[in-house]
Amino acid sequence: MSLRAAAPLLLGVLAATLAGCGSSDDGPTLSTPPEPVTTLLEGDYELVIIPGEGCGLPEAPYELGVEVESFTGPGGDELRATLSGGDEALVLEMLYARPGLLEGAVSTRMPVPGGPSALFVRASGSGAVTAAASGRAEVEAGTMNGLVRVTLVSGDEVSCTSLDHGWALRAR
Repeated sequence: MSLRAAAPLLLGVLAATLAGCGSSDDGPTLSTPPEPVTTLLEGDYELVIIPGEGCGLPEAPYELGVEVESFTGPGGDELRATLSGGDEALVLEMLYARPGLLEGAVSTRMPVPGGPSALFVRASGSGAVTAAASGRAEVEAGTMNGLVRVTLVSGDEVSCTSLDHGWALRAR
């Protein structure tokens, strides 16, 4: 069939296709994203550091008990976490960049106990605030990039700098 002979057929298909635009048939639609969890985190949490898949760090993931407080600062709502008991050897500082989204950094001043290893972290990341089964706010699956270093009981150190580390703040 030549292009000249096919032109009326193509125009008919195009017209039929365009006629359906903007109609309110029951075809597929984009789903509405869920409302963000806007409750601020507060209290005792488990900070979980999950090294990137390619790191191969032993004894991962690493879990640390932390105390979380949220407050309103000059730039808006903020979150700060330290090791249980107020120990600032580890500090997690995040801004609520928008309702339901945390962005910031986690760092240790020195290696801190994290399971049978000692953990050293210098990373930045973000995570969506979710609701735990208990109803408390938490971060179930955040992402972070930077350095995670583990000092094993033997004294050996293993480290990994990666763009795909993960973290979580799980309500306790």
